[in-house]
Amino acid sequence: HSMWTGLIVIPGGHPDFRASNVGRFREGANYFNNVDPLFSNLTLYKTATALYPLVTNVTLQFRSFRAADNEVTMMDSDPMRIDGGLVIGDSRGNRQRGGPRSEGRGPILLNLYHGYSVWDDVHLAGYRNGILLQNSIGDRTRPDANFSGVSWEDDGTHNALLPNNSGPNRQYSQKTVYDVDGSLTSGIGGGAGWSIVTSFNNWIIDTNDGDIVRTDNGGYTGLTRKRVGNLQLERRHIGPFENTRWRITNRQGKAYEMGGNASERDPQILINRRPRLQLVMGEEYQVDFPRGVDFDSEGVRFNFLQYSMPDRSQSVTLRFKGMANKMRPRFIETG
Repeated sequence: HSMWTGLIVIPGGHPDFRASNVGRFREGANYFNNVDPLFSNLTLYKTATALYPLVTNVTLQFRSFRAADNEVTMMDSDPMRIDGGLVIGDSRGNRQRGGPRSEGRGPILLNLYHGYSVWDDVHLAGYRNGILLQNSIGDRTRPDANFSGVSWEDDGTHNALLPNNSGPNRQYSQKTVYDVDGSLTSGIGGGAGWSIVTSFNNWIIDTNDGDIVRTDNGGYTGLTRKRVGNLQLERRHIGPFENTRWRITNRQGKAYEMGGNASERDPQILINRRPRLQLVMGEEYQVDFPRGVDFDSEGVRFNFLQYSMPDRSQSVTLRFKGMANKMRPRFIETG
């Protein structure tokens, strides 16, 4: 109550916290002895950020969760599951939420950061003047948050799905939110199996595929039945892999450049200095390196993240243009 952060989970004193052999995102750590911790009947009230998980090897589980009058209910930072609960943005009669920045803007349900969270059987209320989904950045991005069994207070809360980002329309911060059963998006033209695409819908969304574009006051929302995975290059400042500039072209002929410490702006090409991009499952992309690449001194390193895929999980094809005699895989890891 009345704290900066309600519950932040980061095992700073654990032996694995500074270990070098537990993976780039600490997914190989032994936090909680690799047993998913369960928190029952937790209530968080008037905080700046109610939930902020920072562990990747387990999924934090919250059963019968309750939250009210928080500036941000959840940072969608690392794996987390809400199993039943009530979340209220602004409760009746409340004059001020927790957090120093709460004046002048509405409450935020989910700040889309690293991902990935699962929300089951949650009732939402008090967001008539709030934001349900807000984009953020993070140094890694899993593709989806999942919602099912959502129920709504009849107070205008559902209208907070549009617009879905109060900050700038960051092209490098595209995220998707998957609606398992239709309880999240049916009221805005979606349904079971649809996803909300926040920001950057000119890359994923294509009305020729049956996708829907929704805009309101500069906030971009796309609705699609496509599923996506996340292509991520080596993080910046971990050279020499950060120096290679990638150009990726989709089947519609749209080009996207990232990596290489990009800082240029080109109205015809989307350029992103943050090396990540969501790709549509089942599709093929062409990759080339517009500045060339010295494989002896630089190399290319990337990973592809996919979460909550259906049983008939698909793949993405990257076709490297003109690389058959130059590019040889040296290290491949799945997990």
